[in-house]
Amino acid sequence: MFHNHFIPSSQTTQTTAYGGVCPAKNRDSQGWLPLTVKQLSDFINGGVEINNVKLVGMVSNRKERINEVTLTLDDKTGRMDCHRWVNDYIDSKEMAEIRNGTFAEIQGHLKGFQGKKHLEAFSVRPVTDIDQVAYHFMECMHGPGSNSAQPQITNAAITNGSSYGISQKVLDFFSIPENKAREKGVHLNEFAQNLKVPLQKIMEAIVHLEEDGLVYSTIDKFHYKSSWSDD
Repeated sequence: MFHNHFIPSSQTTQTTAYGGVCPAKNRDSQGWLPLTVKQLSDFINGGVEINNVKLVGMVSNRKERINEVTLTLDDKTGRMDCHRWVNDYIDSKEMAEIRNGTFAEIQGHLKGFQGKKHLEAFSVRPVTDIDQVAYHFMECMHGPGSNSAQPQITNAAITNGSSYGISQKVLDFFSIPENKAREKGVHLNEFAQNLKVPLQKIMEAIVHLEEDGLVYSTIDKFHYKSSWSDD
């Protein structure tokens, strides 16, 4: 399961290599907004201001400096560069568990430097169960649409309750081990038959999931796999 708490720590600041002063410690719960990298990019391109963000994906390009770790997070909808300040033993221990090729949950603030965005991370935690990844994507579909205080993702799979309910059922069906193992993917008719949902509704849900980078077609336009089935 996801960790929903932070280790208490005093607030300090540090001048960054990207200019300005950034808080080096802020582990209090702040209502992190779960997003995919694509959703985050859509917000950025749409001029929507984003503050507290939670991403989940695979770590790559991890590099250590004296008091900072940088890495790239890839959730298969896109990639985001992340920076984590390391100021004490707790920070060092946290980052020691994060290696290239592992999955991580990162919470932080979106920052910009010379026109390029990156995530200033306050918490980086290893994902110990692949189901956490599926759960995060469910949060991405639920959260923004259910919280009027957060920016709204203009996607019918999220804003329409019936649609996101079907989308969730589709993703759950993808997560069944035997379906994950299918090289050709799952036929649309199988979703309709097993989920007892009209084929048209299944197709609408698949379209939205494909737009968000969560599924992709395989041998033809009727067979689909989850983006995480190959891992």
